[in-house]
This record gives sequence, structure tokens and C-alpha cells, in this order.
Amino acid sequence: MAAVAVLAAGCGGGGIESPATPRDGKTVFTEYCGACHTLSAAGADGGAGPNLDDLKPERETVAAQVRDGGGGMPAFSNKLSAAEIDAVADFVASTTR
Repeated sequence: MAAVAVLAAGCGGGGIESPATPRDGKTVFTEYCGACHTLSAAGADGGAGPNLDDLKPERETVAAQVRDGGGGMPAFSNKLSAAEIDAVADFVASTTR
């Protein structure tokens, strides 16, 4: 969904490198996404990007947006492992259904 792309380019972990062991989706969301996005399951109320509780994005949409960025949202493929991207996509999609 295009609305997922509406993010401030400065959000998301400040360039912190991903650790060798993947973290769970909630932890990844809290560290990298919560400053910009609202998602009640993560206790996040960021206002720069779309409210994910309202948007209810599909898992594939979240994974692609996190991986590739776009529309103001930075790509996180250089900060998060594929497993972490999958974990955050699973977390967001499962908590907004």
C-alpha cells in the first residue's frame, strides 16, 4: 500500500547495525519503527509515518517497504537481516488483523 511509504527519512535506529542474532519482530519494531509509526501492540505512537493500527498492511507490503523503503521511508535492508525484516513484517501483520 502506498500509504506505508509516507515516512520521514530520519526515522529508524540512527544507522545502528543489526546484531548477528536476529531479534523478534516486536523488538525490531520498537527499535527501528516505533519512532515514526503508531502500533498499539508495540506501545508505539510515532506520528511521522502511517498509523499501522489503522492501515492494517499485509505482511508482504510491510516486508517490501521495510526492505526497499520508498516515498520518504528509508530502506532497512542495510541495517536489518532478512530474518529481522521477516520477523517485523510477521509481527505487524499479525497484530493489525
